[in-house]
Amino acid sequence: MSTFVELLSPHPSIDGGSGTLSTVPAPSPRYPTRYSACAETRLLPGFSSTPLPRTGWTVTASDQETTGENGAAVHVLDGNASTCWRSKWSGTAVPLPHSITIDMHKTDTVAALKYLPRTSSSNGRIGRFEIHASPDGTNWGAAVATGTWADNALEKTTGFTPVATRFIRLTAITEAGHGGPGPAPPNSI
Repeated sequence: MSTFVELLSPHPSIDGGSGTLSTVPAPSPRYPTRYSACAETRLLPGFSSTPLPRTGWTVTASDQETTGENGAAVHVLDGNASTCWRSKWSGTAVPLPHSITIDMHKTDTVAALKYLPRTSSSNGRIGRFEIHASPDGTNWGAAVATGTWADNALEKTTGFTPVATRFIRLTAITEAGHGGPGPAPPNSI
């Protein structure tokens, strides 16, 4: 699944155009673990529509797939929507939640996050999510935004009260739709 994360000016959460929330089935013997993925990450300041420059940024992940494919977290900052970070699925898959943490290496104002799901497959699309901010990468506090994104390939935008921060964490709590391993390799955030 490809994901594009972009922080924007404050505005209400938009679900990608469907106006409905997805339901996520419980894990089953066929789909015992849920996955996540993220193609690109962009953060936008305050009321500006121009993304913050990503020069010098780094990203870490709760887990990443580097054995079965190149699903390293660094892909969320590479400017290429056809590459993406994927949660570990080969060998022993890591169960949800999965997260990516962006370190901007300086404090900046962030007020929204844009997420572009993987368009080549529905595996790994994020359903229920949380967004956290931290000044130091240690103290996270309450989520600045939570919600559930629709199970489609449309870009999603979630706005929140502007926050001066150095770190942003996107956590996938559930995978949208059917998810789980299938004919295509599973992907995760």
